[in-house]
Amino acid sequence: MTEGRDAVKTEGLALTVLIPTHNRPDLLKRSVASALADLPPAAELLVIDDASDLPASEVLAGWDASLRVLRNSGLRGAAGARNFGVAEALGDIILFLDDDDELLPGYAARVLEIATSEPVDYGFSAVIRRDASGHEETVTRRLAPGQVPAKAALRHKIAGLGTGFWIRRARFLALGGLDPDQKIDEDTSLCCALIASGSLPWYETRPGMRIYHLHSTADAPGAQLTQGSDPDLVLDCYLRTWTRHEASFPAWSEARWFLGARYLRRAAKLGARARIRAFTAMVRPWMMRPAFRLYGVVKLLSSKSRP
Repeated sequence: MTEGRDAVKTEGLALTVLIPTHNRPDLLKRSVASALADLPPAAELLVIDDASDLPASEVLAGWDASLRVLRNSGLRGAAGARNFGVAEALGDIILFLDDDDELLPGYAARVLEIATSEPVDYGFSAVIRRDASGHEETVTRRLAPGQVPAKAALRHKIAGLGTGFWIRRARFLALGGLDPDQKIDEDTSLCCALIASGSLPWYETRPGMRIYHLHSTADAPGAQLTQGSDPDLVLDCYLRTWTRHEASFPAWSEARWFLGARYLRRAAKLGARARIRAFTAMVRPWMMRPAFRLYGVVKLLSSKSRP
Protein backbone atom coordinates (compact mmCIF):
# COMPACT_ATOMS: atom_id res chain seq x y z
CA MET A 1 0.00 0.00 0.00
CA THR A 2 3.03 2.30 0.00
CA GLU A 3 4.73 1.50 -3.31
CA GLY A 4 6.03 4.22 -5.58
CA ARG A 5 4.86 4.72 -9.15
CA ASP A 6 7.77 2.85 -10.76
CA ALA A 7 7.25 -0.17 -8.50
CA VAL A 8 3.62 -0.75 -9.50
CA LYS A 9 2.26 -2.16 -12.74
CA THR A 10 0.76 0.79 -14.61
CA GLU A 11 -1.10 -0.90 -17.47
CA GLY A 12 -4.84 -0.44 -17.62
CA LEU A 13 -5.29 2.25 -14.99
CA ALA A 14 -7.34 5.12 -16.38
CA LEU A 15 -8.11 7.20 -13.32
CA THR A 16 -6.58 8.16 -9.98
CA VAL A 17 -8.67 9.69 -7.21
CA LEU A 18 -6.11 11.77 -5.32
CA ILE A 19 -6.55 12.77 -1.66
CA PRO A 20 -3.89 14.89 0.08
CA THR A 21 -4.16 14.80 3.88
CA HIS A 22 -2.65 16.29 7.02
CA ASN A 23 -3.73 15.50 10.58
CA ARG A 24 -7.40 14.73 9.90
CA PRO A 25 -7.64 10.96 10.49
CA ASP A 26 -11.38 10.69 11.17
CA LEU A 27 -12.35 12.91 8.25
CA LEU A 28 -9.89 11.08 6.03
CA LYS A 29 -11.62 7.77 6.74
CA ARG A 30 -14.95 9.20 5.60
CA SER A 31 -13.42 10.65 2.45
CA VAL A 32 -11.59 7.42 1.59
CA ALA A 33 -14.73 5.33 2.19
CA SER A 34 -16.74 7.50 -0.20
CA ALA A 35 -14.06 7.21 -2.89
CA LEU A 36 -13.68 3.44 -2.55
CA ALA A 37 -17.44 3.01 -2.81
CA ASP A 38 -17.43 4.88 -6.14
CA LEU A 39 -14.12 3.71 -7.62
CA PRO A 40 -14.60 2.40 -11.16
CA PRO A 41 -12.70 -0.59 -12.54
CA ALA A 42 -9.18 0.24 -13.77
CA ALA A 43 -8.89 3.04 -11.20
CA GLU A 44 -6.94 3.63 -8.03
CA LEU A 45 -7.29 5.69 -4.88
CA LEU A 46 -4.08 7.47 -3.87
CA VAL A 47 -3.71 9.18 -0.48
CA ILE A 48 -0.75 11.53 0.01
CA ASP A 49 0.16 12.00 3.65
CA ASP A 50 1.67 15.45 4.12
CA ALA A 51 3.60 14.76 7.36
CA SER A 52 0.64 13.85 9.60
CA ASP A 53 1.49 13.16 13.24
CA LEU A 54 -0.37 9.86 13.00
CA PRO A 55 0.68 8.43 9.62
CA ALA A 56 -2.18 7.93 7.20
CA SER A 57 -0.74 4.49 6.40
CA GLU A 58 -1.58 3.47 9.99
CA VAL A 59 -5.00 5.11 9.91
CA LEU A 60 -5.88 3.20 6.73
CA ALA A 61 -4.03 -0.05 7.42
CA GLY A 62 -5.91 -3.07 6.06
CA TRP A 63 -8.20 -1.10 3.76
CA ASP A 64 -8.95 -1.94 0.11
CA ALA A 65 -6.19 -3.21 -2.19
CA SER A 66 -6.98 -0.46 -4.72
CA LEU A 67 -5.84 2.08 -2.12
CA ARG A 68 -2.27 3.35 -2.04
CA VAL A 69 -0.89 5.58 0.72
CA LEU A 70 2.34 7.49 0.16
CA ARG A 71 4.23 9.87 2.42
CA ASN A 72 4.94 13.17 0.69
CA SER A 73 8.67 13.43 0.12
CA GLY A 74 8.34 16.63 -1.88
CA LEU A 75 7.49 20.19 -0.89
CA ARG A 76 5.01 20.49 1.98
CA GLY A 77 1.58 22.10 1.77
CA ALA A 78 -1.47 21.60 -0.41
CA ALA A 79 0.20 22.38 -3.74
CA GLY A 80 3.31 20.35 -2.95
CA ALA A 81 1.33 17.34 -1.76
CA ARG A 82 -0.87 17.36 -4.86
CA ASN A 83 2.13 17.78 -7.17
CA PHE A 84 3.81 14.81 -5.52
CA GLY A 85 0.61 12.79 -5.81
CA VAL A 86 0.15 13.51 -9.51
CA ALA A 87 3.77 12.54 -10.17
CA GLU A 88 3.16 9.19 -8.43
CA ALA A 89 -0.33 8.57 -9.83
CA LEU A 90 -0.95 5.62 -12.12
CA GLY A 91 -4.06 7.00 -13.79
CA ASP A 92 -4.16 9.12 -16.93
CA ILE A 93 -6.94 11.19 -15.36
CA ILE A 94 -6.57 12.79 -11.91
CA LEU A 95 -9.71 13.44 -9.87
CA PHE A 96 -8.96 15.57 -6.80
CA LEU A 97 -10.78 14.95 -3.52
CA ASP A 98 -10.16 16.82 -0.25
CA ASP A 99 -9.71 14.79 2.90
CA ASP A 100 -12.75 16.38 4.57
CA ASP A 101 -15.19 15.91 1.67
CA GLU A 102 -16.99 13.04 -0.03
CA LEU A 103 -17.11 11.74 -3.57
CA LEU A 104 -20.73 11.27 -4.65
CA PRO A 105 -21.93 8.05 -6.31
CA GLY A 106 -21.39 7.82 -10.05
CA TYR A 107 -19.18 10.87 -10.45
CA ALA A 108 -15.85 9.09 -10.92
CA ALA A 109 -17.33 6.91 -13.67
CA ARG A 110 -18.85 10.00 -15.30
CA VAL A 111 -15.43 11.72 -15.28
CA LEU A 112 -13.93 8.72 -17.07
CA GLU A 113 -16.75 8.74 -19.62
CA ILE A 114 -16.20 12.44 -20.37
CA ALA A 115 -12.41 12.16 -20.52
CA THR A 116 -12.54 9.26 -22.96
CA SER A 117 -15.16 10.72 -25.26
CA GLU A 118 -14.66 14.49 -25.21
CA PRO A 119 -11.66 16.64 -26.29
CA VAL A 120 -11.32 18.45 -22.97
CA ASP A 121 -8.35 18.61 -20.58
CA TYR A 122 -10.14 19.37 -17.32
CA GLY A 123 -13.53 19.74 -15.73
CA PHE A 124 -15.54 20.29 -12.56
CA SER A 125 -19.06 19.95 -11.25
CA ALA A 126 -21.79 21.35 -9.09
CA VAL A 127 -21.38 20.39 -5.43
CA ILE A 128 -23.51 19.74 -2.38
CA ARG A 129 -22.51 21.93 0.56
CA ARG A 130 -23.29 20.70 4.06
CA ASP A 131 -23.00 22.94 7.13
CA ALA A 132 -22.47 22.08 10.80
CA SER A 133 -26.21 21.75 11.43
CA GLY A 134 -26.55 19.12 8.70
CA HIS A 135 -28.33 21.43 6.27
CA GLU A 136 -27.41 20.77 2.64
CA GLU A 137 -27.70 22.92 -0.45
CA THR A 138 -26.69 22.28 -4.03
CA VAL A 139 -24.29 24.89 -5.38
CA THR A 140 -24.45 25.26 -9.15
CA ARG A 141 -23.27 27.71 -11.77
CA ARG A 142 -25.20 29.45 -14.51
CA LEU A 143 -23.76 27.12 -17.09
CA ALA A 144 -25.23 24.47 -19.33
CA PRO A 145 -23.80 20.99 -18.93
CA GLY A 146 -20.96 20.23 -21.28
CA GLN A 147 -17.91 22.08 -22.51
CA VAL A 148 -17.80 25.67 -21.30
CA PRO A 149 -17.72 27.93 -24.39
CA ALA A 150 -14.62 29.98 -25.17
CA LYS A 151 -16.66 33.19 -24.97
CA ALA A 152 -17.72 32.47 -21.36
CA ALA A 153 -16.35 34.75 -18.65
CA LEU A 154 -13.15 33.68 -16.89
CA ARG A 155 -15.00 33.12 -13.61
CA HIS A 156 -16.99 30.35 -15.32
CA LYS A 157 -13.81 28.55 -16.43
CA ILE A 158 -12.05 28.41 -13.07
CA ALA A 159 -12.91 26.15 -10.16
CA GLY A 160 -11.57 25.02 -6.83
CA LEU A 161 -9.85 21.65 -6.64
CA GLY A 162 -12.55 20.53 -4.20
CA THR A 163 -15.41 21.05 -6.64
CA GLY A 164 -15.25 17.79 -8.56
CA PHE A 165 -12.11 19.01 -10.30
CA TRP A 166 -10.34 16.59 -12.66
CA ILE A 167 -7.52 17.00 -15.13
CA ARG A 168 -5.50 14.93 -17.56
CA ARG A 169 -2.27 13.94 -15.85
CA ALA A 170 -0.14 14.73 -18.89
CA ARG A 171 -1.64 18.22 -19.14
CA PHE A 172 -1.05 18.89 -15.44
CA LEU A 173 2.60 17.87 -15.73
CA ALA A 174 3.13 19.82 -18.96
CA LEU A 175 1.99 23.01 -17.21
CA GLY A 176 4.37 22.40 -14.30
CA GLY A 177 1.64 21.45 -11.84
CA LEU A 178 0.52 23.71 -9.01
CA ASP A 179 2.59 26.67 -7.88
CA PRO A 180 4.06 25.58 -4.50
CA ASP A 181 4.39 29.23 -3.44
CA GLN A 182 0.61 29.57 -3.66
CA LYS A 183 -0.60 28.56 -0.21
CA ILE A 184 -4.09 29.33 -1.44
CA ASP A 185 -5.49 30.27 -4.87
CA GLU A 186 -3.30 27.62 -6.49
CA ASP A 187 -6.39 26.28 -8.24
CA THR A 188 -7.19 29.64 -9.86
CA SER A 189 -3.59 29.92 -11.01
CA LEU A 190 -3.72 26.44 -12.55
CA CYS A 191 -6.99 27.20 -14.34
CA CYS A 192 -5.56 30.45 -15.72
CA ALA A 193 -2.61 28.50 -17.14
CA LEU A 194 -4.97 25.96 -18.69
CA ILE A 195 -7.16 28.64 -20.26
CA ALA A 196 -4.19 30.64 -21.54
CA SER A 197 -2.89 27.48 -23.23
CA GLY A 198 -6.20 26.98 -25.04
CA SER A 199 -7.90 24.42 -22.78
CA LEU A 200 -11.59 24.74 -21.98
CA PRO A 201 -13.31 22.90 -19.10
CA TRP A 202 -16.26 20.54 -18.95
CA TYR A 203 -19.02 21.34 -16.46
CA GLU A 204 -21.33 18.80 -14.86
CA THR A 205 -24.60 20.10 -13.41
CA ARG A 206 -25.04 16.93 -11.37
CA PRO A 207 -23.07 17.35 -8.10
CA GLY A 208 -19.87 15.34 -7.92
CA MET A 209 -18.77 16.16 -4.35
CA ARG A 210 -20.26 16.76 -0.95
CA ILE A 211 -18.33 19.57 0.76
CA TYR A 212 -18.39 19.92 4.52
CA HIS A 213 -18.04 23.25 6.30
CA LEU A 214 -17.60 24.35 9.91
CA HIS A 215 -15.97 21.29 11.38
CA SER A 216 -15.67 20.95 15.13
CA THR A 217 -12.39 21.98 16.74
CA ALA A 218 -11.82 18.36 17.73
CA ASP A 219 -11.06 17.50 14.11
CA ALA A 220 -10.29 20.92 12.71
CA PRO A 221 -8.79 21.41 9.26
CA GLY A 222 -5.04 20.84 9.24
CA ALA A 223 -3.27 24.17 9.01
CA GLN A 224 -0.65 22.73 6.68
CA LEU A 225 -3.19 22.16 3.93
CA THR A 226 -5.64 24.92 4.85
CA GLN A 227 -3.93 28.30 5.09
CA GLY A 228 -6.56 30.75 3.92
CA SER A 229 -7.30 32.52 7.20
CA ASP A 230 -4.43 35.04 7.08
CA PRO A 231 -5.73 38.09 5.18
CA ASP A 232 -2.24 39.19 4.14
CA LEU A 233 -1.50 35.71 2.83
CA VAL A 234 -4.70 35.80 0.76
CA LEU A 235 -3.69 39.14 -0.73
CA ASP A 236 -0.18 37.94 -1.49
CA CYS A 237 -1.51 34.87 -3.29
CA TYR A 238 -4.09 36.85 -5.26
CA LEU A 239 -1.34 39.25 -6.30
CA ARG A 240 0.87 36.34 -7.36
CA THR A 241 -1.94 34.98 -9.53
CA TRP A 242 -2.35 38.38 -11.17
CA THR A 243 1.40 38.84 -11.72
CA ARG A 244 1.81 35.38 -13.19
CA HIS A 245 -1.16 35.40 -15.56
CA GLU A 246 -2.37 38.91 -16.38
CA ALA A 247 -0.20 39.16 -19.48
CA SER A 248 -1.85 36.01 -20.86
CA PHE A 249 -5.08 37.93 -21.46
CA PRO A 250 -5.75 41.04 -23.57
CA ALA A 251 -5.40 44.34 -21.75
CA TRP A 252 -9.07 45.33 -21.72
CA SER A 253 -10.47 41.83 -21.53
CA GLU A 254 -12.99 40.63 -18.97
CA ALA A 255 -10.45 38.06 -17.80
CA ARG A 256 -7.79 40.61 -16.95
CA TRP A 257 -10.30 42.82 -15.22
CA PHE A 258 -11.57 39.87 -13.20
CA LEU A 259 -8.09 39.01 -11.91
CA GLY A 260 -7.32 42.60 -10.94
CA ALA A 261 -10.71 43.39 -9.45
CA ARG A 262 -10.69 40.34 -7.14
CA TYR A 263 -7.40 41.54 -5.66
CA LEU A 264 -8.71 45.08 -5.18
CA ARG A 265 -11.88 43.81 -3.47
CA ARG A 266 -9.82 41.84 -0.97
CA ALA A 267 -7.51 44.79 -0.34
CA ALA A 268 -10.48 47.12 0.19
CA LYS A 269 -12.02 44.80 2.79
CA LEU A 270 -8.78 45.06 4.77
CA GLY A 271 -8.59 48.82 4.33
CA ALA A 272 -5.22 48.28 2.64
CA ARG A 273 -5.04 51.63 0.88
CA ALA A 274 -1.28 51.34 0.30
CA ARG A 275 -1.71 47.98 -1.39
CA ILE A 276 -4.38 49.41 -3.68
CA ARG A 277 -2.06 52.27 -4.67
CA ALA A 278 0.86 49.93 -5.26
CA PHE A 279 -1.25 47.60 -7.38
CA THR A 280 -2.70 50.29 -9.62
CA ALA A 281 0.77 51.79 -10.11
CA MET A 282 2.03 48.50 -11.56
CA VAL A 283 -0.87 47.89 -13.97
CA ARG A 284 0.10 47.78 -17.62
CA PRO A 285 -0.77 49.35 -19.97
CA TRP A 286 -0.97 52.59 -18.05
CA MET A 287 -4.32 53.46 -19.68
CA MET A 288 -5.93 50.80 -17.46
CA ARG A 289 -4.69 52.38 -14.24
CA PRO A 290 -7.44 55.00 -13.81
CA ALA A 291 -10.19 52.37 -14.10
CA PHE A 292 -8.54 50.08 -11.56
CA ARG A 293 -7.75 53.01 -9.26
CA LEU A 294 -11.35 54.22 -9.33
CA TYR A 295 -12.62 50.68 -8.71
CA GLY A 296 -10.30 50.30 -5.73
CA VAL A 297 -11.37 53.63 -4.22
CA VAL A 298 -15.06 52.84 -4.64
CA LYS A 299 -14.62 49.43 -2.99
CA LEU A 300 -12.61 50.99 -0.18
CA LEU A 301 -15.33 53.60 0.51
CA SER A 302 -18.03 50.94 0.28
CA SER A 303 -16.17 48.77 2.78
CA LYS A 304 -15.82 51.65 5.24
CA SER A 305 -19.53 52.50 5.00
CA ARG A 306 -20.58 49.04 6.17
CA PRO A 307 -21.35 48.66 9.89
